[in-house]
Amino acid sequence: LKRAGAYTITMGVESVNGHVLKNVLNRKSTYDQIKSSMESLKKSKIYFSVDHILGLPDESEEDHKQATLLYSDIKPSNILTYWLVYYLKTDIINYALDRNLSYKKEIDLIQEGEGEISYKHRNKESYKTAYPYFLLFNLIPVKIIPKFIFRFIINKNLARFIKLPFFVIIIKQIFDSIDPRSSRNEQLKK
Repeated sequence: LKRAGAYTITMGVESVNGHVLKNVLNRKSTYDQIKSSMESLKKSKIYFSVDHILGLPDESEEDHKQATLLYSDIKPSNILTYWLVYYLKTDIINYALDRNLSYKKEIDLIQEGEGEISYKHRNKESYKTAYPYFLLFNLIPVKIIPKFIFRFIINKNLARFIKLPFFVIIIKQIFDSIDPRSSRNEQLKK
């Protein structure tokens, strides 16, 4: 890719949980393949971002910890973190319905244009558990923060104490604005 002139790449990781990748997202990639691909991009010195979705069915806090460790070890150039939003007529919404993670009434409201099924709004307790990892994912690409800090946070189970969202977002935006290859740099200029 580098020899072909690739300048920047966005990689849809979405999850590090093998079960979620296969059964929820219908992906054939494995954790090891994802890690290997990220390592190759890093070794080739290609600027790369990863997409990660929080709130996928069957994910646990252990999955968030594993993703934090992976991302902090490899340090992608950017981590684009999103919260799952269910869309109608998709396999994932049926998966959620089968496990009572979403309700028929909410789906009917969406079909009428009056609602949204979002993990963020649907499961407040799980959202509170995942939110510190959302903040950590925003800090990982900041090159001045060494990976041992993220390992310490995970090993000592301190993620739940991270509560500075505005500060984290401001730091991330400053570092994104410095790097002209950042996929968010154009958004920040606007």
